[in-house]
Amino acid sequence: PGLEELLARNRERLRFTLAIEDVFGRARMALVCVGTPSTYSGDADLSAVWRVLDELPEFEERALLVMKSTVPVGTGEKVRDELDSRGLAHVGYVANPEFLAEGTAVQNFMHPDRVVIGGFTNGDADMVAALYEPLGAPIVRTDIASAEMIKRFPRDAYQLHQRDCERLRGDGRRRRRRGARDGARPSPRLALPARGPRVRRKLLPERRSGAEAARRELGL
Repeated sequence: PGLEELLARNRERLRFTLAIEDVFGRARMALVCVGTPSTYSGDADLSAVWRVLDELPEFEERALLVMKSTVPVGTGEKVRDELDSRGLAHVGYVANPEFLAEGTAVQNFMHPDRVVIGGFTNGDADMVAALYEPLGAPIVRTDIASAEMIKRFPRDAYQLHQRDCERLRGDGRRRRRRGARDGARPSPRLALPARGPRVRRKLLPERRSGAEAARRELGL
């Protein structure tokens, strides 16, 4: 709902292309929204993420990659290392995970309960924060790994693995818990009468597998 109206309202500003060169010919900030489907083990398939790096054109101007896709904790560090090894130190990287639900994505994006931003530099994070200013949503600023962890621990997984969150150490622990906790509010679309652990176990196999993968990434 709302997508048709949104496209009509912004039709003069929209451009569609299959060439990434066109993207950086017109903009200096690119939001990476590629699929990272879960494998059988619950790990994320990052082939589309690496394909974005492979297709980056050569340019000298400052640019910024903003990762919206769900990626394992530590992906940002690997992307940063890869960019540097390719002579693309002038390309910044920010983790900005999305929290959209099927059927309400437009509403979720335009009226978020929080925006999570993790950057290697304050300048890059400031650029992304400015992008969201018109929405008036709370901004949760973290480091890269914390932003990735907040997304990898979905609502139910945070509740199921709250003790593991307590075991995390470092300056970003409070912000990580805040970012995950704010997303732990039950969705009205998923609300069901309380029927105990049996229902929870039946409802959450995908979320559990994702949480287990995140736990492996963190060494918990």
